Amino acid sequence: MPEFTFRSAQQFSATTMDHRKMKRLSMDMDGIRIDSVHSSEASDTTSDHDNDNDNDNDNDSLSTSNLFELRLTSTKGFGLVATKDIPRGTCVTSELPLFTLPPTLLTWDEACPQTRKAEVIALQRLTASQLDAYTALHYNARSVNLPMREAIRTHLLSKQYTESTLETAVKDNIIKVAIFNTNCVSMGENSSLGSGIFLNFSRANHSCTPNVENCFNTVTGCETLYAIREIEENAEITVSYIDQLYLPIEERQHALRRWEFKCDCAACEGSEAEESAHRRRKIEGLTEVFARLEKKSRPASSSPLRVRMPKSVGEKSEFAEDLVTLLKEEGLVGMPLAYALRWASKYGLEAGKCLAALEFARQAVEVEQTCVGNVMKLPDSAEAWLNKLESMAASDDKRFKAERERARKEQEKERIKNEKEEAKREKDEAKRLEKEAWQKKKAEEVSQMALWVAEAARLKREREISESEAKVDAKKKKEAAKTALKKARRVVRTGAEKTEIADLDIERLLAALGAEETVALAEKLSELQGESEVWKMLHEEMEKKRY
Repeated sequence: MPEFTFRSAQQFSATTMDHRKMKRLSMDMDGIRIDSVHSSEASDTTSDHDNDNDNDNDNDSLSTSNLFELRLTSTKGFGLVATKDIPRGTCVTSELPLFTLPPTLLTWDEACPQTRKAEVIALQRLTASQLDAYTALHYNARSVNLPMREAIRTHLLSKQYTESTLETAVKDNIIKVAIFNTNCVSMGENSSLGSGIFLNFSRANHSCTPNVENCFNTVTGCETLYAIREIEENAEITVSYIDQLYLPIEERQHALRRWEFKCDCAACEGSEAEESAHRRRKIEGLTEVFARLEKKSRPASSSPLRVRMPKSVGEKSEFAEDLVTLLKEEGLVGMPLAYALRWASKYGLEAGKCLAALEFARQAVEVEQTCVGNVMKLPDSAEAWLNKLESMAASDDKRFKAERERARKEQEKERIKNEKEEAKREKDEAKRLEKEAWQKKKAEEVSQMALWVAEAARLKREREISESEAKVDAKKKKEAAKTALKKARRVVRTGAEKTEIADLDIERLLAALGAEETVALAEKLSELQGESEVWKMLHEEMEKKRY
């Protein structure tokens, strides 16, 4: 399976290069073959590359896309910023190189005069507008060491420079070579197509969680950037300069010193940077596991991990699925996720999880095509693996047959389980409704009883109030009758005193008379005028009572 790569496109084969899209001129200049783009200026092309027009143009490649523009950022100098919302899977830019160097001149020998000479010659062929765009790029002067500088000087000594202009020319070409060393992109697997300068890509800043994936398309000869997640308007478009995205923060920052770049992304300086570092350490360990299983080399770390290798195909499958989950959680949803999905599919198949392997393979194809588009097919593509699995699934492959049977049994078991659960839910629902009806009835009875109790209490209160009022009235009447009786007795006694009737006789009369009789007698006495009439009436009353 291909190695991980971000800055370069070393995983892509050169065998599918379409020379109609990118005409290379092989020129013999001072005995050095220099590859150069046919057009006088690198241009930003459409994602499907339907236009085969090879006419020269002099357009600035940064102005040909309406998806982004070059803006000055707050901390990282100039960068590419989205001018509108960019959906996931969109080809943000696809551009031809400004110029290239052939693979025959790419060497690890820093003092190689042929390479330094080739760089200088290629730069001398740029037009004024191309050179302006090129020299506006950021560069790291330390990328041109002393042997490289001596090689440049040696080449320029063969040219017609005066002693006064030689030093100026050397300094100028050192800067130009530094720009190339800082911004060049490998083309093809192991730089089999050389390396080139791509203006748009060179303007993109780094992030340890990039939102685009870059690759060199060997069909179109263009460096492409594909959005691997939704990019909102005014958000910066970021790539990754390094392969070692899973290393500790300090090691990532050290690797970025080649570009004189200090990363301040959320994974490096955000509030969750510590959690991110812990998750990336796990990702690094799992990636190392699968690099060993796949017999792939990986960049060395200053703090290598001791990893536990899986002991069974089941564990391999589980490790791959864990890696997929971690990558998604960390937001690394480019080609590393595509590889992890491939591993989950491959080892899932070995573990007998054929249908899951098929689903992982489909996801891998979707992620891979999101990263590189549909124009170019990778030599060991996820689509080829998916086709293989689908062919196996369509045939009588015993693994898929056994998996389908197992899945059928699981589905049947799940169906029976669901039916039982549904029956239980229905039974529980019936009980619930019955209980609710009983509770409702009880509540109604309690409510009715409460109404009865309230009514009884109301009647009792009214009765008590009525009885209390009656008692008060009776008491008042009794008091009034008592008062009237006292007054009547006083009237009778007064009448007796006036007529000189003995007190004893009057008291006997009053004792014999009832209360009403006493009051009636007093009223009659009150109406009489003379004492003789009073005396006569009192004697009549005493005769009646005969006491």
